[in-house]
Amino acid sequence: MKKILLFLMCNAIIIMAYSQTQCTPNSLYQDSTYKIWPDTLVGLPWATQGVPYSAVLDIKTPATLIEASGGDSSLTTIDTLGQTFYIGGWPVDSMSLVSVSGLPSGLNFGCYISNCVLPGDFLSCAWVEGVVDAGVADGIYPIEILVDVFTHGDISYQPSPILPPIIVPVETSLYEALGSYEEVPGYKIVVSQGGQTSLYYEKNNSSYVLKQNYPNPFNEYFNVEFFAPQKEEILFSITDVLGKVLYYEYINTNIGLNKVSLNHNFKGGMYFYSITNENISITKRMIVSE
Repeated sequence: MKKILLFLMCNAIIIMAYSQTQCTPNSLYQDSTYKIWPDTLVGLPWATQGVPYSAVLDIKTPATLIEASGGDSSLTTIDTLGQTFYIGGWPVDSMSLVSVSGLPSGLNFGCYISNCVLPGDFLSCAWVEGVVDAGVADGIYPIEILVDVFTHGDISYQPSPILPPIIVPVETSLYEALGSYEEVPGYKIVVSQGGQTSLYYEKNNSSYVLKQNYPNPFNEYFNVEFFAPQKEEILFSITDVLGKVLYYEYINTNIGLNKVSLNHNFKGGMYFYSITNENISITKRMIVSE
């Protein structure tokens, strides 16, 4: 009986520990404006079937509707009562997660605040964790994230030039006003049984070429060269075999050959380096000697 009770107590402790918050808001972003970290260029770590997976998203919610719209004033006007009203200065009362879909089977999404309703101008975080099921096929799994934004403000309505304006208080949400939710686009999880192998996926890679690093293997210093068809900003990143981002930098490319030279003291083992923009992501493997 004592063994049974001990077993039940241990299980209860494990369940309680697992149910606790899986992330802590990063105070580094406290004074930032509306953003999610990592952004879609850095992206989420890759996943492998049968291997525990964990990723954290830091979130700073917008303070006003114009901030929530990314500065697009065309999205912060409403037509009502025969007039057009600008509401970009209205506060974001809260931002509510409506749904998360597209995660590979076995992974779950959770929020620092359990109901996933965040006040405006608020620092929080969310997580993706679990173990990808063995039957999940290798591939790219786009994640659809839908949120609703709640706000309030006053509309000054003047029914006639000879009458004083009427102040109309309004409480509404994005869905109530437009009939649709806001989508957070661009996030995806790549599932690969063998980890991040060379040139795993592309949308349009007819002009980009990523060369093998040299020397390879290396101990401390190494170089990476790649060809770019145009001048633009790309992301160069290095990850471990579990997809954890160890290093990244944004590079303004030149047309033609580009070179990255780095000096990092990685532990001996296998790593992956990538170049990424909105259209392509190319990855190759490199070895760090002991």
